[in-house]
Amino acid sequence: MKPGAPMLEEKQAQFYDFGPFRLDETARVVLRENEVVPLTVKAFEILAHLVRHRGQVVSKEVLIKHVWPDCFVEENNLSQNISALRRALADDPENPKYIETIPRRGYRFVGPVRELQTHPVPPIAAAGARVGRIRSLAVLPFQSIGSANVEFLDVGLADALITKLGNLEQIEVRPTGSILRYKGAAPNWVQAGSELNVDALLHGCVQLSGDKIRVTVQLVAAGDGVTLWAGQFDEAFTDIFSVEDSISQQVARTLMIRLSNEQRERLSHRYTSSPEAHQAYLRGRHFWNRRTEADLQKSVRCFQEAVAHDPSYALAYAGLADSYTVLGGYGVLPPGDSYTRARAAAMQALEIDERLAEAHTSLGDVSMYYDWRAPAAEQRYLRAIELRPDYATAHHFYAWFLIAKGDFAGASAEMQRAQELDPLSPMINTTRGFPDYFAGDFERAITHIQKALDMDPEFALAQVYLGRAYLCSGRHELGLETIRQAARPSEMRPMMLAALGHALAINRKKTEAKEIASQLIALRDTRYVSAYYIASVFAGLGDADRAFEWLERAFEDRVNQMVILHRDPLWARIAEDPRMSGIVRRVGFLG
Repeated sequence: MKPGAPMLEEKQAQFYDFGPFRLDETARVVLRENEVVPLTVKAFEILAHLVRHRGQVVSKEVLIKHVWPDCFVEENNLSQNISALRRALADDPENPKYIETIPRRGYRFVGPVRELQTHPVPPIAAAGARVGRIRSLAVLPFQSIGSANVEFLDVGLADALITKLGNLEQIEVRPTGSILRYKGAAPNWVQAGSELNVDALLHGCVQLSGDKIRVTVQLVAAGDGVTLWAGQFDEAFTDIFSVEDSISQQVARTLMIRLSNEQRERLSHRYTSSPEAHQAYLRGRHFWNRRTEADLQKSVRCFQEAVAHDPSYALAYAGLADSYTVLGGYGVLPPGDSYTRARAAAMQALEIDERLAEAHTSLGDVSMYYDWRAPAAEQRYLRAIELRPDYATAHHFYAWFLIAKGDFAGASAEMQRAQELDPLSPMINTTRGFPDYFAGDFERAITHIQKALDMDPEFALAQVYLGRAYLCSGRHELGLETIRQAARPSEMRPMMLAALGHALAINRKKTEAKEIASQLIALRDTRYVSAYYIASVFAGLGDADRAFEWLERAFEDRVNQMVILHRDPLWARIAEDPRMSGIVRRVGFLG
């Protein structure tokens, strides 16, 4: 917090010495001879409360209410943390030096305490030995306190810090998509660290009061939950930039990362000076990460609002490009609409900041899925990976490019790298099996896709491709049943209906399959429905004439899937028709 920053309430930092220990309320650590004493967050809060009220009996009810507000926990949770504290402090419950048990009432801190107003030992010195091992980091969603009006900051602030810290080449930062499952939950540090496969986690709370914002944040070691650094920042809400700058710079210092001049400049770089634009951008990312059709449309409006406030806001243009490429890729908007708008937004972003990996990746998508130009697409994807080697989406999309080229081994390596960088992404975990699926190794594809469903049993796209792999492997009934589970009412209804129609056709349920084809054709009167989807149902029926009639329309519309038409086993029943090689040649993606 910068000198003179406005406070939400007056609160003076306190430090306490007792025995060989120093309790630092600012950094939220306990030190013994400049070494961090391993404590969980809850254990630290209990100890701090007892030390502040030393000499007084603190009831169990008060401690539970203080440490677990708004939660129901059993008394056993408290006693377990007290036991852990005693072990960490080498305290004997029968002859206590620090924490005394008052039977049937509570606990009392009995050791002599010396209160300090300054901290002679910087927290970074205590954390030094530990942070040397940190090479990967996840920023978890912040917890919004008190006001629903700042809900967008829970993921939005995390996303902003992920973007900033992504400029540090020495550390891998997990992408926003991987941390969404922790939204609204008090994390178990060890479990979250294991799931995300990181060495450290950044987490905190955000509170709005009038025009002031308070952000408290902790950097903890994922292996044992020990706090490496903690801080509190109070600013005017219009200067949330200062909070983001301070947190990202302090994280870099705590991890003892030696910054080049360029990295230092990137870390402190502000993409906008407009608070209104920045808040609109954070709301846009909040909605974009939800990935539903309605939320994607909301994200478009938020990003448009951001650039209206600040026409030089590169990140907001990149956000717009991201939104339009997803809307196009999901078949929500016509390709001519979605990809044209994505191109314009990404180009605008790069005119302002040529180093935005997100914008290069979006342009790679436009070049691949709309322009059908392989060299331009590959150049963009590789440039994005060069700029941000830990950007999982760039590796993920480049893997799709390699599938279209027929380089399945290269695609598998890129998918694996994307999975390492974004281990909890349902989409990446599903598509980890796609190189095998498109190469015809359906059993291996099934193994990968099933792992994705073990993580998220409701992920419809994984169910669809698992069902398709079953169909291709000859297990037709199992494939149909699996796809039926995915084809429930959803915002991707045309895609799901088409998958079900194709599976019904493969299972010789021709009447039902034809009914679905008719539904999809009728649905085109009220919304965009990809001709590619309709063609796939007729291909399953073996009706080559109707399939190629609709593939011609998909070609005219420049539907994105046309670049993998020649690789997809979905078209096996009409693959040998001369019209297939003709339309692939006209797409001309591979020259």
